[in-house]
Amino acid sequence: ANTVQSVLLLTYRAGLPVIGYSAAYLRAGAAVAVYSSPEQLARQALESIVAIMENRPTPATQWPRYFSVGVNSTVVRSLGMSLPDAEVLEKRLATMKE
Repeated sequence: ANTVQSVLLLTYRAGLPVIGYSAAYLRAGAAVAVYSSPEQLARQALESIVAIMENRPTPATQWPRYFSVGVNSTVVRSLGMSLPDAEVLEKRLATMKE
């Protein structure tokens, strides 16, 4: 935990945005975070279980199909950046993976 805070503080002072991989990173000071919630991961796991029970093929490994995007507007603004809100970024990412 101390390392993460130190890295975020160092990058913030250097004017560098950090993209985190959890909601905790977003709260700690990342400019943006892309992450899957436990509910989203459970949904995907359930879909995989159903597919297996129905004898449908499933890949050996899977990337998360469901995810959230968060923007720390305070950090973004203080770094002098301009970003779309989280919903817009999430929609853009969703269309990229299609």
